[in-house]
Order: sequence, then C-alpha cells, then structure tokens
Amino acid sequence: MHRHECDVCGYTEDAASHDYTDDADLDCNTCGHTRHVHSWSDAYSHDATGHWKTCSGCDGILKEEHNYSGGTLETGEDGTEYSVLTCEVCGYVHREVHEHMWGNPSVDVEPGCSTEGTRTLTCTICGKTTTETIPATGNHTVSEEWESDATSHWKTCSECNQQVERDEHVSMGNMRADENGHWAVCSVCGYTTTVEAHIYTDEDDSTCNTCGFDRGHTTHTYPETWQSDDDGHFRQCTGCDSVQSEKHTYGQTTCVTEDGVKYDVATCTVCGYESKTEHVHAWDAGTVTKPATETEAGEMTHTCTLCGETKTEQIPATGGDSQTPVIPPEGGGCGSMVSGGGIVTIVLGGMALFAVLNIVKCRLYRRR
Repeated sequence: MHRHECDVCGYTEDAASHDYTDDADLDCNTCGHTRHVHSWSDAYSHDATGHWKTCSGCDGILKEEHNYSGGTLETGEDGTEYSVLTCEVCGYVHREVHEHMWGNPSVDVEPGCSTEGTRTLTCTICGKTTTETIPATGNHTVSEEWESDATSHWKTCSECNQQVERDEHVSMGNMRADENGHWAVCSVCGYTTTVEAHIYTDEDDSTCNTCGFDRGHTTHTYPETWQSDDDGHFRQCTGCDSVQSEKHTYGQTTCVTEDGVKYDVATCTVCGYESKTEHVHAWDAGTVTKPATETEAGEMTHTCTLCGETKTEQIPATGGDSQTPVIPPEGGGCGSMVSGGGIVTIVLGGMALFAVLNIVKCRLYRRR
C-alpha cells in the first residue's frame, strides 16, 4: 500500500492499495512502487494433502490439491483390493483401500410417469458395473377430455391408464329445465344428470318445487269450434300451444245424387265434417215377390239399405216328376230301384232356398 506520512511527527493519511495498469505492470501508477514478482520453482513439492511450488525470492507458496484421474487396482497379499491413484500434475501416488468410483451412467430403461427406470454405472478405477433404480417421473400424460360418472370426473393417463385430477362434480345444484323436466350440469366436465319430471304441489301449482320452472297456466281452455281435415278434428288451447285432437265420429250415412252420380255422405257428430264417397249399394237379403212354381220361375227383390234402389233376381221353376212311386206291399222288399229328380223351393225369413232332390223310387217285385 502507499500513504502520505508527516516528516515531523510520522502521522499518516490517505492509505490506499497500489494502482497497476495490468498484471504485467510492475510500477504503481500513484506512488511508483515497484512490486515483487514471484519466481516459482519448476518442480512441485507434495504430501498427501496436495502439491505446491515455492517462490525463490520470498516465502510465497503456490499450493493446489492433487488432480487424480483414473487409477489402477491392486490386490494385497491378504486379498484386499487397493486403488492406486496418481496425480496428473505432480506424480504423487496415493494408495488406499479400494472404493468404487461410480461414473459414466448409461440409462437402460427410461422411467415412466408411474414406473421406475434403471441405469448402469461403471467404476472409473476397476471397470466394474452396478445397476441402480431411476425414480418414476410422476408426470402423467392426460387428454383434454374429461371422463365421468354420477358423482365425479377425472382424466386418464394415456401411458399408465391411471385416473388423475379426480374430483367431485362442481355446481351440480345449478339446475336446468324445460317443459319436459329438469337436470343438473357439472361446470367442469359438463356431466348431465338424468332428466327428472317436474314436481308440482297440485294441478293448480304452476311452479316446480325442485327447480322453479314455471309451466304457465295449468288448465287448458279450448274454443267451442273445431277445425277439421280428412283424418279428424282438432282445436288449440287459447292460452298455449296445446292441441286437442280426435278421430271423426260419423252418424248415419245417407245417399245423395249430384249430376247423376250417387254419393254416400256421412257427417261427424262432433265437428260437422262431411265425408263423401262414391256410392256403393248395400243390398239387403231380399224378399220373394213371386214364388216359383213347377213350370214358372219366380222373382226375388233386393233393396239398397242406403239409397232405396231395388233390383230383381229370378227364382228358377221347381220342375215336375213324370214317374209315380210304387209303394211296396207289407212284408215285401226291394228288388230294384229307379231314381228320378225334382226341385224343391223352401222359403225361410224372406229367402228362397232351392235344393235338387234325388227322389229314389223303389219298385218291388214279388218273389215268385
């Protein structure tokens, strides 16, 4: 250091370190003091703790720790292994009981989010190897999509299939509703509960006791006048979109004639809608207006139950028999038979039935 000193009393002030331009500058820029430059010995001195050089111009010492690299393995007479290490700087040889110096790690199995990995270490002195475990990373790979059940939601790791971020649904009390019912939706995963029916105190209650949904008026008011089409009649509530619809209820069908064409007309007893179709006769069973005889055909008249129109059908003549039956005497028997035909007309309930009867006539011949 340099300082100012009084020549009379020796008082000093302004003490400060020497100021050099750089490491090569030997003279102080302030006081001109020439500093000492160490002259280190070429050879190192050493002991077990390190090596050093000494300055030839002062007592300065430049000391460093040993720099061991690699080494060799020796086995003593008692079988003990020793590591022999040589300092690369000073050549000092250090001999100690061998302890592996593990290095040069090589990963054999990469660790996963929930699975451990392994790596191999090699002793830099003897070359032996050892395997150690690499802890699981704990870093799951999850998708953006949530999975859920009735109580909670979670995400699934694509690597290990473990459920992560599992938690209960949030804001499930936030109900949503429409006219069909109410349900709850989780604000995190979007899980929706099953739609449940609204609950009202009675028929006049318009507000759901669970979700507060207002169903509006509870009693429909329909107009007296019906609207109709071919399928039925209907009318809409005057207070909402509710529609009451029914099939037509037709009364007695009547027959009308328009431009020479007959039509069957049926009128709905509820709305007055008329259904008109081309007339098809509905004939009754018929009435015998002229009975048939053996020689003359008869007549039967049928009447349409809708329009009253009639039609006549011919009843065939019954026909006659030219053979006279012979009654066998008492105690006799039939030797041969001759048969003939005839038509019999039977009238039941206004209907004529015709049957062709085979009249079997038996002629007896006395046994002689």
